[in-house]
Amino acid sequence: MKMLQKSSLLIAFALVGFMANAQQTNPEDLYKAMDLNSDGELTLTEYSAFIAQSWNMGEEQPSESAGSSIITEFKKFDENEDGIVTVEEFVANYE
Repeated sequence: MKMLQKSSLLIAFALVGFMANAQQTNPEDLYKAMDLNSDGELTLTEYSAFIAQSWNMGEEQPSESAGSSIITEFKKFDENEDGIVTVEEFVANYE
């Protein structure tokens, strides 16, 4: 349980770190940065790549359990469970 909490916390720090570095202040801009192919649909692959890239900019590397934590966090955004997060879903569930 502690590892899952730590992984979730690292994901949150990765997102906050990105926003601070890029000086982006709203979830729409963050969504656009995560949508690597700019098709208006955020996939788990894109979300994971963004988180991994954010981790690589820091010193701490993700743990083995980070993958399941990333999936859990992605599913929180994917309200209709179709495997794609729209900008509306992202904004509605952004904390």
